[in-house]
Amino acid sequence: TDSNGNLVHSRCVQLRLSSLNQAISIFGSAGSAGTDTPLVLIPQARSNPFFISVPSGVTCLLQRCGKNLKAAEPGMQFLPLWYSISHVVTKQSCTYNAPVKTCPTGDNVMVDVDVTLVFLIANAEDFVYKLGASRFDEMLTGCVEEGIRLLVRGRTHNDVYTLRGNAAGNMLDTLNKKFDETGVQFTRCIVTDVKLPRDLRESLETTTKIKKKLELEVKEFEFKIAEQKRASEQEVTRVNRQTEQMKVQEEGKKWMEEKSMQQKLIVANNNKDLAMIESQGKTEVMIREATASLKRAKAEAESTKVKKVMEMQAEAQAKRITAQQEMKMIVAEAKGEQTKGEKEAAAIKVQAQAEAASATTLAEKRVYELEMREKQILTELARDGRFNLIGKKGDYVVQALLQGSTGTVGKASTGGGNAGCAQQ
Repeated sequence: TDSNGNLVHSRCVQLRLSSLNQAISIFGSAGSAGTDTPLVLIPQARSNPFFISVPSGVTCLLQRCGKNLKAAEPGMQFLPLWYSISHVVTKQSCTYNAPVKTCPTGDNVMVDVDVTLVFLIANAEDFVYKLGASRFDEMLTGCVEEGIRLLVRGRTHNDVYTLRGNAAGNMLDTLNKKFDETGVQFTRCIVTDVKLPRDLRESLETTTKIKKKLELEVKEFEFKIAEQKRASEQEVTRVNRQTEQMKVQEEGKKWMEEKSMQQKLIVANNNKDLAMIESQGKTEVMIREATASLKRAKAEAESTKVKKVMEMQAEAQAKRITAQQEMKMIVAEAKGEQTKGEKEAAAIKVQAQAEAASATTLAEKRVYELEMREKQILTELARDGRFNLIGKKGDYVVQALLQGSTGTVGKASTGGGNAGCAQQ
């Protein structure tokens, strides 16, 4: 590079060599003193007529009487005077700087492109006799400029910077094809720098800074949004986790309650079974006791029944005898009373007939007297209580005792009164 920092174009040259022993040092210091890169050295005529000292690390072309033979082997060669070394060619890789000025882009912006090539001479004989250093330099410069201009033409000024650090497209393959028969092999082709015009460069730098700043702000905004989103997702996750934990806890509680209820139910069932067993046992005992008591009661009842039956039969027999006797006495008394009553009735009838003309007052008096007599008879029967009437007659007497009247005196008296009135 020069004092302004611009890349200086390299130049491949062919130099004179005073001694073969200096070839390695000359090739090793290539480009340190300037931009010239020596590729071929032409040694002076040999000074020793007996031998030639061939250096290693370089390719030395051997001639006999001016005719090329082959590459000489390194070391001490005892050869006649008509053998000589015509060319010394470097074997090391060489770096070639090729800045291309004012290359138009696709949108007609002039840019400067710096290209660096790395090559080596694989076949020294073809390189020396078919091409040579100077012609190689001219041809390489033209090929590089042509390839770079075509490459830059396919880009705009916005993306021409993307060429930096790239392998310049297919230029490496193109150079190897063009220099295939000249013994040169290119190993690397790279664009080291791309320079836009100063105003455009500053404008693009400003635009780039703004874009970078905008991108940074967008990234910061996206980062903040992402942080907020992540925070909200974490909060949602936390809430969901808490919900799941609460759900699990509630399910655990529910499960524990269910287990507790099942245990309680089992205990209750066991208690119920035990209670049922105890109750069945007690029931069986009570049934057995009740059965035994029933049997005893039946036996006692049967015994008591027999006693009672016998007692009641005896009592009934005694009552029957007593009743028969009382009945006979009552019948006798009743017959006496009947006779007396018939007599009294006849007397009353006579008296009634006598008194028939006495009006209704006398009939009512008679009815009253009859009722009083009836009540007196019923009173005596109730006081004595010694009568044995069964069936409808017994019911009739009991009803008359309860009501205090038989209900027939008024009717008979009414009929008698009517008869007395009719007789009158």
